[in-house]
Amino acid sequence: MTSKMEISPIEAATLAGRVADALLRMHHAAFAVLDGELVVRYVSPDLLALLHAPEMDPAGQPLTHFLDLFVGMEEVLEDVLRGESEGVSLDQVNWELPDGSFLYFSFQCLPYMPAEPRAGLLLIVEDTTALNQMRQLMVQDRNELRLLREALSRTNDQLRQANQTKSLFLSMAAHDLRAPLSVIQGYADLLEMELGAILSDDQHEFLRIISNQVDWLVQLIADLLDLDRIEQGNLILNQEPCLLEELVQESARVYALNARQKGLSLRLNLAPTASSVNIDPQRLRQVMHNLLSNAIKFCRAGDTITLSTRQEGDGVVLAVADTGPGVTAEQAGRIFDKYYRTEETRQRQVQGAGLGLYIVKSLVEAHEGRVQVISQPGWGTRFDVWLPRFDWV
Repeated sequence: MTSKMEISPIEAATLAGRVADALLRMHHAAFAVLDGELVVRYVSPDLLALLHAPEMDPAGQPLTHFLDLFVGMEEVLEDVLRGESEGVSLDQVNWELPDGSFLYFSFQCLPYMPAEPRAGLLLIVEDTTALNQMRQLMVQDRNELRLLREALSRTNDQLRQANQTKSLFLSMAAHDLRAPLSVIQGYADLLEMELGAILSDDQHEFLRIISNQVDWLVQLIADLLDLDRIEQGNLILNQEPCLLEELVQESARVYALNARQKGLSLRLNLAPTASSVNIDPQRLRQVMHNLLSNAIKFCRAGDTITLSTRQEGDGVVLAVADTGPGVTAEQAGRIFDKYYRTEETRQRQVQGAGLGLYIVKSLVEAHEGRVQVISQPGWGTRFDVWLPRFDWV
C-alpha cells in the first residue's frame, strides 16, 4: 500500500519559490512567489537587490504590505487566482529608491501552476530603466526632429520667397538695363561710322572700350539670368539632332578675328567622321563661347588655341585646348565653382564674375554630358566636353 503525501498551500508556495528560484536564477530574474491568499512566501535575492533592500525579509507579509503599488488591485489578482485572467502586467512603474533616485520597473503576475491557478502567483519584476530612458530619448528626438522640420520648412518658405524676389528683380533689371545698353552701343557704333575718319587714335580707343564694356555688361546680364534659371530648375533645352563639327567650325569662324587681334593662333583638329549629337545648338554655342572667350582672355600673344573633336565610348568629346599660363591642381579643382576666380585673375583685373565655367558645367550636365579640365602651370589648359552620341534612325 502506498500513501499520498499532502503538503500545505504555504509549503507548496515555498517549494514553488525554490523551484522557480533555481530556474530563474540562471537568467538573473527578479521575482517573488505568492500563495493563494496573496501572501508573500518567497522573494529572490535578485528582487531584493533590484529594490535596493537586500536585508529585507518580506516572507509572510501580504503583497500589498511588501509592494504598496498593488493596493486596490486585489480583485484583479483574485481574477488571476480564479483562472478568469491569464495574468496582470504593470509597465513603466516609476520606483523611488531610498537614496531618492528613480528607476522604472515592469511587474507581471501570473499563476506559477497554470493548471491550478489557485495554488499561487509568480511575480516577475524587470528593470526597464534603460529601455524607458531610450524611449524618452526617442520621444525627445522625435519632438526635436519635428521642431527642426517645422523650422526647416519655414526657412525653405523664406528662401523660396527670396528666390522668387531675386528672380523678379533680375528679370526687371535685365529688361531695364538692356535698353540703355543698346542705346549706348548704337551711339558708339554711329560715332565710329560717321566720324571714324576724323577721330584720333585715342578717340578710337575710347569707342572700343565703350563697346567692350557694353558687351561685357550684356554678357553679365545673360549669365545672371542663366544662373537664376539653373538654380530655379527652369533651364529649358530645345534639343535637336546636330553635327557637332559644323557647330565647332561656326564658332571658330566667329572667334577667329578676336584671336588674330590678340596675336593668337586658332586651329581646328576635327574627327574625320562627323559626330551626331542631340543638343540645344544655341546652348552648345554658349558653351563654346564661354570656353573660347576664356582661352582668348588668358592667352598671351603667340599662344595657340585648338578646337578638336574625337569619338570616345558611346559619346563624342569636344576639346578646347590652349598653350596659355595654365592653372594649379588646386585651382583646377575649383574652376567650375560658382563665382570662383583665381588670385591671378583678380590681380590682373581680368573682367568676369566667375560664372562662365559654372554655366558651362551646368549646360553640359543638362545634356547628360560631363566636362573636365586638364591643366598645368606653364603648359596650358584643356577643357574636355563629353556628350552622348546620337544615332540617326
